[in-house]
Amino acid sequence: MLRFTGYLLLSIGGALAGIGGQALAGEDFGTITLTIPGRSVSVSLPDGMITSKGIEDPCVEAVSKSGKNQLVVTRELGDDQATVLVNGDPVDMRGGGERLARISAIRLSRDGSLVHVRTWKSGSKTVELVQDGHVVLSRPAGSMVRVIAFDRTALTLIVRRPNEPARLLRFQRSESGRISQDPEVLYEFGGCMPGSMRKIDGGYLLQLPCRAKEADLFRLDLEAQSLTPALRTAGTARFEPVVKTDDLRDKIIVVSVEGSDAGLHFYKGVMGLLLGQTGEPKSCASDAEGLQSWNQSYRLSALAELYKKTKAPVFAALGEKSIRNTLAARDALNDRATPANPSCGWSSVIYSDHPEERLSLLINQAMIGNALTRSCTSFGDWCPDALRREIAALRQCLASGYAKNFDQTEGLYRISPESGFRFAGEFAPWNWQVSFAALLAAAGGPDAVRAEAIAGKFLSEWEAHEDGPLWRYWPLAYYREAGRTDAQIANQRYEDIAHAGISLMSLADFEDLRDQALARGVTKRLDWILDQGSEPPRDLDGSGPEAARWVPAGGWADFASPTFMRTYARDISGSRSASAIYTNARLFDPKAHFDLILRIWACDDTCQEISAQAFDSAGHFMKSNPFFVIRSTNGI
Repeated sequence: MLRFTGYLLLSIGGALAGIGGQALAGEDFGTITLTIPGRSVSVSLPDGMITSKGIEDPCVEAVSKSGKNQLVVTRELGDDQATVLVNGDPVDMRGGGERLARISAIRLSRDGSLVHVRTWKSGSKTVELVQDGHVVLSRPAGSMVRVIAFDRTALTLIVRRPNEPARLLRFQRSESGRISQDPEVLYEFGGCMPGSMRKIDGGYLLQLPCRAKEADLFRLDLEAQSLTPALRTAGTARFEPVVKTDDLRDKIIVVSVEGSDAGLHFYKGVMGLLLGQTGEPKSCASDAEGLQSWNQSYRLSALAELYKKTKAPVFAALGEKSIRNTLAARDALNDRATPANPSCGWSSVIYSDHPEERLSLLINQAMIGNALTRSCTSFGDWCPDALRREIAALRQCLASGYAKNFDQTEGLYRISPESGFRFAGEFAPWNWQVSFAALLAAAGGPDAVRAEAIAGKFLSEWEAHEDGPLWRYWPLAYYREAGRTDAQIANQRYEDIAHAGISLMSLADFEDLRDQALARGVTKRLDWILDQGSEPPRDLDGSGPEAARWVPAGGWADFASPTFMRTYARDISGSRSASAIYTNARLFDPKAHFDLILRIWACDDTCQEISAQAFDSAGHFMKSNPFFVIRSTNGI
């Protein structure tokens, strides 16, 4: 049995000798155990220990068996990259290279062969499929590669290149086990990106979000090359981990959910937090791959939202673990501090054009710091005074560390000229500026005045349009410094929807400016984007490629319209992403009417309802749902 106790270590290091990594405050609240029976996973709180299929480790991300082979994905606290073990032996996921890429979709075959997807954020910016250390498939930036199945005979993928339809591909394996270079196209989905899918005889059961009005699940018949509705319900359906009885062993279990907006927002937020990344294992990561800034910050904020609205201790206990691990993953506590990076921050390596150079980008520090500040406030006593002081000191340290990059003339921050970032020395984009302004505002004092000025400048550059305001990714100062005329600036792209959500999330911290944004019609712009469909164009004005990744999320929730509320109440592509989980948690209104009905279906070629359960409150769902069990030693 693997057991790692690094989470309990006390870090020592001068001003950074905080209590990140310790479990102290939760002792006053007893022990909480979260169990997911359908996945054989449990979490003990406050110590944060995760037990998954016999592996006990507070940072374990995945455990699976394929034949006689076992795959374990974990990491030690503060590690740049996850440790991947096959039958107890570590696998080199870098392939001998010096640069670091994002690793996902790790699958183990019954013969011990390992595949994974590797995404480069710098250099070639390619998306690669790697088998046992060898690149077998390479696609351009913006491509999507998803592993569907991997066995002794073949590898099945969904692959979508930019501006091309998604394709279901099967790559045969040779006698030596190598994946072929010439795939068979099993099916082409046109402009519709499939969601989750499960194998059945002759094809697949799958979600098709862009055709959700026709059915919740479709049957893909590979021989007939047809997609036909397999399940229609009054709500939305997903494949969820429910314990099967013996008579259902060969069936695919599907759970459909219907109800009020409040019930559905709560359900989607809770399921994303407790059934996805159960036990917050990625809070153990450094920010080398951006996991702290672009995953954990949203998840921590979502935990804080649901604790604030329900007072369910499990959210605060998981949040406390997340806070302590995030603080313990800072550079100075892991011997990664350099003169170019604030010792109190978190550096990344995936954005640099120079191998192994660590970049502490303004936006990453702001996303992490803001999440720590907001959540600590929401958790109350679950965030003890010692943690509050450490987070306050962090804000001051970051504010001081980046002061040298503030341009007094323009009143904006520049990207550090000494960094290896491709825009080194330029004025930072608006999402960087506004997010860091929110961190400065929380720091108080003179920094708060600067923060208000930056956020106000952002709003001043909005352009009024009939369908709501528009703004650009870069401040006007960036374009003017580059020598562009007003006419040339007018032809520059507007902001993309995802980065706009980052800016709006922090703009909402400035109450007066939030009111001004509402008055200027930002909600109207949101509704206009939603009118573009389930795969909207990339940019605020409707320009750019269409994809589900551009569905508004994150800070757009602070400017929610009834249409936006309804959109997130039904299933959307990417609804388990960190930003979508946060969005549902943020949208959940504890004072609104709560109604939730779960129906469990057993499916193969057809689906049959086997049970139904109704819930009239968030508390009722937390106590009696079929997915997880929460127990506490003191009954809270």
